[in-house]
Amino acid sequence: MNASLQPVSEATEALFLFLPYIIVFAIVLSVGFAYVFSRQITKPLLQLNQSAQSLAQLNFTEKIDMKRSDEIGELSQSINHMSGNLEQSLERLKSANEQLQTDIEKERAIEEKRREYFSAVSHELKSPITILKGQLEGMLHEIGPYKDREVYLAKSIQTTEEMESLLQNMMKLSKLERSLTSIERQDIQLASLINQTLERLEYFQSEREITVDCQLEDDVWVQSNEELLSRIMYNVIHNGFMYSPQGEQMVIRAEKVPNAWDISIVNTGATLSDKDLTAVFAPFYRVEKSRNKNSGGSGVGLYLVQQMAEALSYPYKLENTDAGVQFTLTVPDVKKS
Repeated sequence: MNASLQPVSEATEALFLFLPYIIVFAIVLSVGFAYVFSRQITKPLLQLNQSAQSLAQLNFTEKIDMKRSDEIGELSQSINHMSGNLEQSLERLKSANEQLQTDIEKERAIEEKRREYFSAVSHELKSPITILKGQLEGMLHEIGPYKDREVYLAKSIQTTEEMESLLQNMMKLSKLERSLTSIERQDIQLASLINQTLERLEYFQSEREITVDCQLEDDVWVQSNEELLSRIMYNVIHNGFMYSPQGEQMVIRAEKVPNAWDISIVNTGATLSDKDLTAVFAPFYRVEKSRNKNSGGSGVGLYLVQQMAEALSYPYKLENTDAGVQFTLTVPDVKKS
């Protein structure tokens, strides 16, 4: 067979002539396709990387908005889910840490008050112990007036009773501190609680010939811890009976304020100096300077009232009014459902 190769040669020459252009076009086309495909793959990966960096910095505000059904889409959903779980866990941890910090601060405050109280108790015990020791030594060696042992034995018993009263108050404070660690609140009918308190203090009321005007309606309900509120009312009313002038009057009433009741106890005929109005809440402070137990208590009643009111977060105040000395305690009312 004999065929001419000239057309082939011409086609080959033409191909070699356009080969550079074909190569350039192929390279540009390859680069274009490579760029498009790389963007499709690397863009979500970069977004995932940015979200991971935000998570590493505990920034949970950025979420991956990627609607894909492939493995990258599943990975983005997993990261979003992990971010949400981490945010919730950190919030719970933060809340628990804040609660722990609050508990630690409360414990420190209680410990500080305990040290303050026991320091005051130690100071108060020095005097009766010194007196008791002197009386016993005087009676033992029959020195001077101490030869009359019956008289000074009676005085020694009185001194030991004062020491016993101090120790009982220490036990009350210890019991109070334990109850302040877990305060449960209930709905309480105020009139019933006050009437029960007045019955317990009937002896002191009759002894001082104090008349009580209790202006409380049966529909006055408060939300509080019954034991602590009862102790507050007991100490305040008892203090009023002990320090009011003979034959005066005590007025107990409740005034409605937003979301609460202002419970006021007024001792008519009584008045306090500006110094006493604040100092009476200090441990062992007594307005009666003689410290005679027959004319008052040991000076811890209002101190305990202060501790309990602050533990319950109840505002309170003691002030002079035209009628007399007034103690006011603000207690939350019953929240209606």
